[in-house]
Amino acid sequence: MIPTTIEKSFFTFTLLSSKGCITFGTTFSCMQRRTVIRSIISSTGSCFAYSDNTITWKSNNGNKSTTRLTSRVSVMLGIRNATGNLGKIAIGTETGKITILNIPSMAITNEFNLNSSKVRSIELVDKIGKKFLAGLENGEIWNFGDNVPDRSIKLFQTDGPITSIKLSGETILAQQGWTRKTFDWSGEEIDSTKKLEHFKPKYSQRVIARESPKISAIM
Repeated sequence: MIPTTIEKSFFTFTLLSSKGCITFGTTFSCMQRRTVIRSIISSTGSCFAYSDNTITWKSNNGNKSTTRLTSRVSVMLGIRNATGNLGKIAIGTETGKITILNIPSMAITNEFNLNSSKVRSIELVDKIGKKFLAGLENGEIWNFGDNVPDRSIKLFQTDGPITSIKLSGETILAQQGWTRKTFDWSGEEIDSTKKLEHFKPKYSQRVIARESPKISAIM
């Protein structure tokens, strides 16, 4: 079940006439529905991204802070601070923008414009949150952050949308649907495997078992 928040807005109508203002005593209420599309749960609180582009931090002690972005959130990545708690959140949007928010104030501390394509995945390169990788829907892989020359660099482009991205040593693992590809930082493809291939042996065994003639034991 998708969490849904319903907000009420109240309106009072006033008419102007030659004798002055006439205000109706009836008040109408309008209900606005929004849904949670992304969330991060931590030991100190929870962060929720809603369908109306608002992002809310709710701490365990009851404090709440909210901010609003200009486009819908597509992915969120939590960044730990020196104490090991959630200190910042990197947010990718459907318009190719990355926004870094501070926790718990939800103040915008940094912004990066990568491309107009939807950000599908964000990976932290260093531990201090100064260097990241991002995979986009158009297949581009970007390196961005304060410790990156010109703040953002397009590394290379693959032949399909990036489902998720992960850094493993000096190689970049990019998931594209059922296919996982391994690249170096120049974009050269080192390896490519399909997840479906891991199921083929078991599938073949089940097919053989179904097609094998049944033998009845006669007692």
